[in-house]
Amino acid sequence: MVQRPRDVGKLRARLDLTYAGRQALEVQLLTHIGLRENAELFARQATAEIEELQTELKRGKDSDAAHLRRFMDAQGSLDASTETTVKLRQFIKSIQESNLSIQKQVQREREVFKAKVVANAKQTSKLHRLLSDLIKGDSSDGQALLSKVAVQRDRINRLTRANGILRQQVDLRAMDAVTLVLAIERIASGDINLDLLDLDQSTRDALDQLQQLDACRRRSR
Repeated sequence: MVQRPRDVGKLRARLDLTYAGRQALEVQLLTHIGLRENAELFARQATAEIEELQTELKRGKDSDAAHLRRFMDAQGSLDASTETTVKLRQFIKSIQESNLSIQKQVQREREVFKAKVVANAKQTSKLHRLLSDLIKGDSSDGQALLSKVAVQRDRINRLTRANGILRQQVDLRAMDAVTLVLAIERIASGDINLDLLDLDQSTRDALDQLQQLDACRRRSR
């Protein structure tokens, strides 16, 4: 049966909308892949930071052992001299002051790190909201959708670069070892606790769609 011109027009419009929707999904998939690559880079950087922290910890232990040996030597050679006693007390006081200064510095760095993590989480949440807006975009006009995809792609690229710069500035040395290990294992396995990011339902739906797209892409290989 020969199709009428009106039916052909409808089919062409549907094809145009399907093509525009496919391009939008491709943009979303590329964005998801970029986020995952950022997470893998973050995990590698965290591993390097842990190794550096372990080296510094060993150096600190060696230094503490050297201080302890000096203290024991001083204690063994201590006599009734008042001058020797005063010097020993000054030495102990200097160690205590040094330890207190280190503790304060670690606390300051921890607070800075927390602030950077919060900022990074906000950037990630903003990316998720952009993805959600992209998925919910008006599909009644294929050309308008393509234009919106181009605008959103530019915004996502700028936010992704900002997110990468922020992650490069995060100092993991202030985190305790247990927290670092947990973070690396979660990122490496893909088991990221989204509850910690305070995401809305639309963002979660967007992430679910991206994960489904990624699964389909893997099966099609």
